[in-house]
Amino acid sequence: MKISWEWLNSLLNLEHIKPQDLSDKLTLAGCEIEEINYITLSNKKDCILDITSTPNRSDLQGMIGIAKEICAILNLDNNSISRIENELVLAEKEMHLISYENNKSPITANHCCISKISQENTPEWITNRLTASDIEIYNDIRDIGNYIMLKWGHPIEITDLSTIGPLTGQDILFIKERQSNKHHEIEELIVTKYKNKTVGISGVKIENHYTPSRLSEDICIQTSLVPINIVRKNSKHLSVRNEASIRHERGLNDKSLNLALLDTILLIKKTYSKAVVGSIYNNIIKRPYLENFSIKLNINKVQKVLGAIEISKKKQDISETRIRDILVSLGCSVVKCESSKYLEVKIPIERQNDVHREIDLIEEIARIQGFNSFKGDLPKFNNEQVFSRRNSIIKNFEKKLRSLGMTEVIHYSLTSPTVDKNVMLDNPIMSEYNCLRTNLTVNLIDFFKSNLRKGNYNCDAFEIGRVFSKNKDSYIPIERDVVGGIFGGRLIRTKWDSTLKTIDWFEAKGVIELLLWNIVQKIEWKREIQNEYLNILHPQRSSNIYFNKEYVGVFGEIHPQIIKAKNLPKNTYCFELNLATIIKNIKHTTYYPYEFSDYSSFPSIVRDIAIVTPISTSVESIMDIIKNEKCAILKNTQLFDEYKGNNIEKGKRSIGFRLTYQSQSKTLTNEEVDKINEQLKITIKEKLQTKFR
Repeated sequence: MKISWEWLNSLLNLEHIKPQDLSDKLTLAGCEIEEINYITLSNKKDCILDITSTPNRSDLQGMIGIAKEICAILNLDNNSISRIENELVLAEKEMHLISYENNKSPITANHCCISKISQENTPEWITNRLTASDIEIYNDIRDIGNYIMLKWGHPIEITDLSTIGPLTGQDILFIKERQSNKHHEIEELIVTKYKNKTVGISGVKIENHYTPSRLSEDICIQTSLVPINIVRKNSKHLSVRNEASIRHERGLNDKSLNLALLDTILLIKKTYSKAVVGSIYNNIIKRPYLENFSIKLNINKVQKVLGAIEISKKKQDISETRIRDILVSLGCSVVKCESSKYLEVKIPIERQNDVHREIDLIEEIARIQGFNSFKGDLPKFNNEQVFSRRNSIIKNFEKKLRSLGMTEVIHYSLTSPTVDKNVMLDNPIMSEYNCLRTNLTVNLIDFFKSNLRKGNYNCDAFEIGRVFSKNKDSYIPIERDVVGGIFGGRLIRTKWDSTLKTIDWFEAKGVIELLLWNIVQKIEWKREIQNEYLNILHPQRSSNIYFNKEYVGVFGEIHPQIIKAKNLPKNTYCFELNLATIIKNIKHTTYYPYEFSDYSSFPSIVRDIAIVTPISTSVESIMDIIKNEKCAILKNTQLFDEYKGNNIEKGKRSIGFRLTYQSQSKTLTNEEVDKINEQLKITIKEKLQTKFR
């Protein structure tokens, strides 16, 4: 809607504010100013504000409503507006009013017949205001109707009565009638009838042959309240959306209904001096719920919701006095309740379309006070995520597995009965998946196979999920959280100049040790596997993992039969670890128990030893004997060879270790190193009853 600054200034005193400043305040209060233009009318420069209000603010469809809103925002007195309304109320008392009830009509309507309209031009001041608002000028009685619509926001329907004659209240009906549109579609619409003649589509338009012109002498002026659903149906069927239908769709009220009609009558009498005004007929539809609609407002809630405002550089809650002043400026009546914390707020009829609840009143208070005047302190959030010990351990596992080059995958807990019948469901969703998985390995193997078939050879993966097993003491299965993984099978280089080869069992075992490094105190490996993995893992290349003599998981190469059946590469390995056991045995230190030491600048001496031991003797036991000697100059012990074959007794093997000696304070001699090395060999021989090659 475009409004004239000159017209606005005639209602309010705006000398102290510029159009741009007013635009900013209105926009902040929810009445956005699209643009500001300047035009010249009657040799006077005028400023035009293009204002857009939200759909729920039907009270801002006219100049009077906008002026009231500006009064509230700028804290101005609205004496001139009140004077205009009071003059119309007084004028009504001098007119002949006839009220009647038409219970069959869904529409409230007031109308008045006026005769002896002379052919005179529309006053210049009216045409200027219509031009400023981009309203077409007809230079007849319709210009007055459009001006009143701009002023009060209420459409005025003016009908030519030359072919109808004088009307009474009973002559006007709003009834259903079948109407055809330009697409020849027929539908029942609510139409306006004068003496059984259809003069218009209610809330939308007047039929062309009843539209007044400069030749019209007898007219009927009508204001109405057409229900929104009726206007929308009529407008949609006719594909017509004009100034009148838009205002009806947004909602009108009884107050503007009466004032707009009275103002139209007085302006016609002033413009056309010979005009004869007939009786005013009011079709009354009682709305008792509108007369005393009030809301109880909690002052403490207002202060709590809105927060503090800054006054004289001090933050304080908005006062009760200020709350009262804002509500009064909005046209509300405010009464103190018996409880000092509450106010009884009576809502004016023009605001009952959008103010229904206590929170609506709080929003109005904030809007008029100015949203930017509330100095809200944002709460301080602790952005650091706090995880439980269990979640922290799981996340640590995920990070380590990703750092080892594995990708996380997720599979369903349901599996096919052809795979596992251990834990079956009584009411499965699908018969194909009516069992719960007892391990993660089967799904990981299928994942590995699927990726290899599609050409994705780098598909090392892990999964953290839940597995199930039968409970002997209950029908409810036992649930365990485990972490499982699959890796290997592809060719790799351990050094840049080495040949391509697949990862062997010991290197794969090192991956698991690296995963568990700094998580648990000590890992024990035992060459045995659980029954559930007998057909999944290689019987000779698999091992159970223990922490503090408690079973925690399994690691091994995939069974040769599965390798052949699923066409998987050799040296593919799987593991499963019980998370509950890991969490229980995890180290509680949050630091690394290492100390920095100076790097030795003296040369090292290397000695190799080859020990012939039974196959049952683990490498780890030999390494423990060497470490327990606690030789200060023995810096590193490395397994570099394993041999079975000629010159080695059956059931035994030769294991080669490379020992590196280095001093921090001097250059070692061969004699010193040989003496220590021979003593170490004697200790190993005594403890293991073995011999050296």
